[in-house]
Amino acid sequence: MTLWRRKDTDFFAGGSASARSAFQAQAQRLVFRGREPVASDGAQVFLLEQGRIKLRRLLTDGTTPVYGFCLPGDIFGAIGAAQQADDDRQAILGTAVGTCQVSAVPREVFLALLESVPRLRQNAAALMGERLRQATELASVARMARADVRLAVTLLVCARQCGRTVEDGVLLDFPMTRQDFSDMTGVGWHRLTRVFQQFESQGWIRVYQRRLLMIDPVALAQLAGQAQAEIALGSGMALSWPVPWSVQ
Repeated sequence: MTLWRRKDTDFFAGGSASARSAFQAQAQRLVFRGREPVASDGAQVFLLEQGRIKLRRLLTDGTTPVYGFCLPGDIFGAIGAAQQADDDRQAILGTAVGTCQVSAVPREVFLALLESVPRLRQNAAALMGERLRQATELASVARMARADVRLAVTLLVCARQCGRTVEDGVLLDFPMTRQDFSDMTGVGWHRLTRVFQQFESQGWIRVYQRRLLMIDPVALAQLAGQAQAEIALGSGMALSWPVPWSVQ
């Protein structure tokens, strides 16, 4: 089995052992249990050492939809730490999936480390860029009219971030509730349930034990491909599904 992700997420990849040691020497060790909230106000930057975290964003209507996923080696809270004014820093919300071990360092320590180690600065920029892309991709879902297209695109985006290839397809290896998907797609729970049932009856997905298996991701990509005009982003970049899901 292989983890299906576009990029490595190790913040220290290519860096020196001394840089990791310097980070760890000043880090506070934190443990979060399953479903426990994880939050950063930009005063600290977190490195996920073990476990998995669902990242959330607070919307004006009070909902906190999932917009990204953290795996070991990921940092989070870095975008808030990079903002100069305290009032401008964005709070990062998350939910622990199982037991998570996190190393947290003060904002000043993190920024000093980036200043002294160029490779870590590059890694941090890549990770933050990927995180922003995740949020942009999922935010674009709200522009789509059809509920089935919204769900198909959301499943593909999630799978690109945290999918794991297994014998029968691609497994979203994060426990996700239908309320999570409802918040992410902007589709009401009852309507979304009907779309899930439609996808299951067509043999595209299977849901069990709060895990979702994408049996036919190509069919989902074909459905999502019908909405390419809708999901073109303001920058001119359109969402695309990498191999093996690209539909020409």
